[in-house]
Amino acid sequence: MNFTFRSKLIFVNLALVLLTMLILAFVVIQGLIHYSFDFTQKNLAEQATEAMFYIRQEIKAENPLTDQYETVFRNKSLSIAENLSNVNYTRILLHDSKGNFITDSANLESSFSEDINEQINDALLLESGKSISLYRRTEDISRVYLSTPIYIDDLQIGVITFIYSLDLMDTIIDYVINLFIVTSILSGIILYFLSHNFIHSLLKPIRLLVESTKKVAQGKYSKLIEYDAMDEIGELSRNFNNMVRDISDKITKIEDEKQKLSSIITSIDDGILAVGLKDNILVINDKAKEILNLDNEEITIETLEQIPFIDNMIEEVLDQKTEYIQELDYENRHLYTYAALIVNNNQNIGVLVVIRDITKLYILESEQKRFISSVS
Repeated sequence: MNFTFRSKLIFVNLALVLLTMLILAFVVIQGLIHYSFDFTQKNLAEQATEAMFYIRQEIKAENPLTDQYETVFRNKSLSIAENLSNVNYTRILLHDSKGNFITDSANLESSFSEDINEQINDALLLESGKSISLYRRTEDISRVYLSTPIYIDDLQIGVITFIYSLDLMDTIIDYVINLFIVTSILSGIILYFLSHNFIHSLLKPIRLLVESTKKVAQGKYSKLIEYDAMDEIGELSRNFNNMVRDISDKITKIEDEKQKLSSIITSIDDGILAVGLKDNILVINDKAKEILNLDNEEITIETLEQIPFIDNMIEEVLDQKTEYIQELDYENRHLYTYAALIVNNNQNIGVLVVIRDITKLYILESEQKRFISSVS
């Protein structure tokens, strides 16, 4: 399918707008995700510090021995997880010092992905006060997982994991996506009509230029482009108009010269005949037609080939590359003929034949000869 220049330009504009909207949406969404993750990570890190203090208090309140810290932690894990969840509005997971799952504040049968389990194992290797975070989107919900080891008196007893749902961010992202879709559609529609009108006005001088070139190709040089804007197309239009005027002036001069030459050839009392190398007749005046008894119908090279002496003279000149003079009788006329090559820029372009009717002179000379002969 062939598209017009207008269609291609409109399509390119729409594609650029769509690409721009996609890039803008991607940048906005990625920026929102990174901001939400960083902000949530910072808040969860602060909550983890407070949770460490709370867990130490809860365990030491039982006055256990050092080797009993983890046992007490296991026994009080559910209450600790629920209390921290209620205070921080987050889901809490607790694991022991070997990475085994202990409890979930949501009281769910938890089965976590390999990424979460790997995060727990990495958290067991961290020093006190350090944490590790992970962003994941599962079941169409974005979540931030922050895990930090639990230390009491430099003894690691487990890992606490905060799970914070970014449902507000997901809602905003969905809103942003819908907003960008609607904006893209509206922008596309508006851009289509604006581009259509703009391109129509932009292509108007080009259409005029196309029409003018067609007119010039047909030999009509009076049609000029009326576009005076001071831009590139306006300059092109003015240059085209100047070119058309120059061509028209030159053709007029050529026509004038041709008319002068035709008048001169017509006024000559001898027959003038010029034949091109491509078997075409370049010039033949009325006197030549009269001498050769040719009517005013279209004369072709085939017509001349039926006149033997013309055909012989042309062949002789072309073969010998020299002028040829002959005096002969043709249909009750005594003719003096001359033929030579037509040379232009050192190249032969045809043969010129001059035919002079000397019948009266020939008769007069014959009478004089008879008179002199009779007197003598």
